[in-house]
Amino acid sequence: RLSQVMMKAGFKAPVSKAIRSELWIKLWGNLSFNPISALTHATLEGICRFAPTRELARRMMAEGQAVAEALGVRFKITLEQRLAGAEAVGAHKTSMLQDVEAGRALELEALVGAVIELGQIAGVATPTIEAVYAATKLLERSVLEARGRLAIQAGCARGAPGGLSAAPGGPGPRACRRRRRPRVRRTPPLRRPGPWRSAARPVRRVPAPPPAPGPASGAAAR
Repeated sequence: RLSQVMMKAGFKAPVSKAIRSELWIKLWGNLSFNPISALTHATLEGICRFAPTRELARRMMAEGQAVAEALGVRFKITLEQRLAGAEAVGAHKTSMLQDVEAGRALELEALVGAVIELGQIAGVATPTIEAVYAATKLLERSVLEARGRLAIQAGCARGAPGGLSAAPGGPGPRACRRRRRPRVRRTPPLRRPGPWRSAARPVRRVPAPPPAPGPASGAAAR
C-alpha cells in the first residue's frame, strides 16, 4: 500500500523481494565514492572519469562485493553498470564530501567501517577499503580537532596584463577584479614651520586710504 501511494505521487517505490541486494547496491557506491570524494573533493563524475580514481573505486567495490557474496547476497547488476550509473549522476557531491566542507563528523563507520568488520567476520580481506578508511579517518580527526572546514574554492589566476584574470572554473573576470586589494591613499606628512616660516598664516595688512583734501589755507587763497 505504501508503495502504491508513493508511486502515485511520482516516486519510484517498487516492492522488492530481495531488499538485502538493494541495500548492498546502494552501499556498493557509498563505501567507495564517499571516502574517495572526501579525500579528493571530486564529484561522482570526476571520480569516474579520472582513470586512477575509477580504478580505485573498482577495487574497493570488488572487495565489498566479495564480502557481500560471502554473506549470501547476490547482486542484480554488474560492477561496471554500477560505475556507469554513478558517472551518469554528473557533478554531484557526496554527503561525506559535504560534511567535510561543513566541518561535520563523517558517516565513516556506517558506510566503510561496517564493511571492514563484516569482512573480518566472513574471513574476506579488504586491504584497499582499509587503506582508504584509514586516510579518511585521519582527515575526519584533523577537521574536527581544528574545528574548521575544508573546501576548495575557485579563485583567480594572474594572466592578463591588466591584472587578475579568471582561473578555469573560477568566478569570472569581473569578480576577480573586485577581489583586488584596494589602494591605500597615503596622506602627505605635515610640514613643520621653520624659523623663517610662521606656523600661522600671516595676516595681510591693507594700507589706509589717503586723507581727503581740506579747505585751502589763507596764504594759498591770497
